[in-house]
Amino acid sequence: AGGMIGVSISWWSGATLILSRKFSARRFFSECRDSRATVIQYIGQICRYLVCTKPTSSDRDHNVTKAIGNGMQLDTWPKFQRRFGIPYIGEFYA
Repeated sequence: AGGMIGVSISWWSGATLILSRKFSARRFFSECRDSRATVIQYIGQICRYLVCTKPTSSDRDHNVTKAIGNGMQLDTWPKFQRRFGIPYIGEFYA
């Protein structure tokens, strides 16, 4: 159900949906930057994987302003927001 939220909202709103062939924590934000994504959808521990990558000078060099998903651990939330500069996180359970 959670995976369909991003897809169905894209269909409903006419937004562009970008899918990567394979998840890579190291390449995630460069793919966001290259595609000019403004919203990301996460599941489970993806945000923790991103926080655990080696910090770079381009960590905030993207257009993402919202992260929506479920399963982000409470201790990961502030680290993720601070490091990647994403002001809005919407956590839900579907």
